[in-house]
Amino acid sequence: MAGLNRYYYLYNVKRSPRAEANELPLKDFLGVFFRRCHIDYNPYEEDIKEEWFKLTGLFIKKYTQNIYIKDSILFVKLSSSVAKAELSMVREAVKNKINRSFEKEVLKDIILL
Repeated sequence: MAGLNRYYYLYNVKRSPRAEANELPLKDFLGVFFRRCHIDYNPYEEDIKEEWFKLTGLFIKKYTQNIYIKDSILFVKLSSSVAKAELSMVREAVKNKINRSFEKEVLKDIILL
């Protein structure tokens, strides 16, 4: 019976403020976990892709064949040389806008393929 009381106490006592201060949001926890396991993980990957399409519009979305992120670099494969030329001129501005929308540097560079 003493063992049951101990578990009841552990699970039903209010948590200390110190324990709450050590809690992390799930995205941050997963980021730490995957870095420690040496696994490439970007919790913002889908959000970055959405922001890319929001900033570049339907014209670029129509000609985008593949988009992925590796080591904080966004790779975009385009089927149109016109779209690639247009984006190469504004690539740095788009990168800065994406980083500003996340309020930190989530992208180091954008490479158009």
